[in-house]
Amino acid sequence: MKKYMGYGIALMFILVVLWGYRMFSQKVPDVVQARPDVVIHATEMTRDFNVNSAEVNQKYGNKIIRVTGTVTQVNQSGSVILGSGSDGSEIVIGLDQRHQQDVQKVTVGMQAVFQALYTGYEAGGVDKGDDLLSSLGATIHLRSGGLIKEN
Repeated sequence: MKKYMGYGIALMFILVVLWGYRMFSQKVPDVVQARPDVVIHATEMTRDFNVNSAEVNQKYGNKIIRVTGTVTQVNQSGSVILGSGSDGSEIVIGLDQRHQQDVQKVTVGMQAVFQALYTGYEAGGVDKGDDLLSSLGATIHLRSGGLIKEN
């Protein structure tokens, strides 16, 4: 009986090691290649956040967003900012490492389509010490993104 118990423990150990190997060797899915949950323009998305940010935050939570907008800033370290107009809102897109070269394909002022995973937002506010411009709108954060199309 004791002999079989040792085999059971060894088998359990092997199964745990195999499961751990499988979990850590899986590739992270490429959000840019996936089907988007939401397709939207930057002005519409930021307007939604400025009207009812808590409700919209839940609506977009952990969803893949395909957003079209005007590039207002390109950070060579791997992020792009889409502006939405005069309301001070912006969408910050952190690029996936597989899509880092996309920063070379876009320039300030051009229209572009990005796809990324929604991760949250910050509502501007003068009481938080923000400058007046940023207090006018929301900053929406997307991550693991990449360029779908540039115009």
